[in-house]
Amino acid sequence: DAVWARDFALNFTAPRRLAERLLPAMRSRGWGRVISLTGNNETHGLNTAGAAKAALTFWSKGAASEVASDGVTVNAIAPGRLWSEQIRNRIHPDEAERARFIADNIPLGRFGDPEELAAVAVFLASERASYVTGTTITVDGGMARAVR
Repeated sequence: DAVWARDFALNFTAPRRLAERLLPAMRSRGWGRVISLTGNNETHGLNTAGAAKAALTFWSKGAASEVASDGVTVNAIAPGRLWSEQIRNRIHPDEAERARFIADNIPLGRFGDPEELAAVAVFLASERASYVTGTTITVDGGMARAVR
């Protein structure tokens, strides 16, 4: 139970509370953007972080419908594996294993660059995304859609 509580606090409760504190000012201003990082690749085994991120995804959909009439959009980004120190040193430290993982799981054949995720966030935060709300954009090189 402690692991579940910790992962829900980190991956659901904290971002929800932050958004709920900021939403009143956004609504009164008539403009705002809430962008959460969720996920859809935590499907192996019983994964508490995955369940918490699913909760955040569905909270985002509900919040989007509540605040849309006030000019506020609420969206989520579901990142896949992005090339980072964590990937390099902890999750996939062995180069051969990393290459196998990529070949087996990522149709685009590589880990993503963090700047690719940032570009999606910048778009969602912009005026150009004024008609995008209540959705999740997956940035994972096709990993979630791969036929296995």
